[in-house]
Amino acid sequence: MININTERLLLRPLAISDAKDMFEYATDDEIGPYAGWTPHKTIDETTGVIDFMMRENDVYAIVLKSENKMIGTLGLHKRDYDPGVKELGYVLNKAYWGNGYVTEASKALIVHAFEFSSINKIVVKHFKYNERSQRVIERLGFTYTNDELKIIKLYGIELTRETRCYELLKSDYERKLLLWQQH
Repeated sequence: MININTERLLLRPLAISDAKDMFEYATDDEIGPYAGWTPHKTIDETTGVIDFMMRENDVYAIVLKSENKMIGTLGLHKRDYDPGVKELGYVLNKAYWGNGYVTEASKALIVHAFEFSSINKIVVKHFKYNERSQRVIERLGFTYTNDELKIIKLYGIELTRETRCYELLKSDYERKLLLWQQH
């Protein structure tokens, strides 16, 4: 993984030293459930999650340059059904919502993925009730494909959630890139 710079952000490999910053938002009841996981209870739990993410080698820390603070994570995750497809995922500290950071970081990662890898499609999903995530996905120009039901485990209980699914094809990427550069 290489570092990716944007105007306001640095995307860099996640590190164990990010545990304190991640724990700050991973304990929030408004963060985890929107992403499909139970809020963290201990810093050790957060450290374990980071260790797992580092082994997957597909998750970046989103660092706000002006504060030199890790404010979230962003990744393109492998999908077993097709090596040419990756799934975009992101989480952001609530204190930084509404500033366009996820959109900015996602654009940079998408450009990197399509320009420097063999990926031909990126998919992204959000729970139907997560309107903020839906707006990010729409700003990125993903195309809605379908709804599906997903079983998640929150607070030890299995729940079924309606999930909206989208895709961005490499063949559509250059047109989207032109639109991104205009905004």
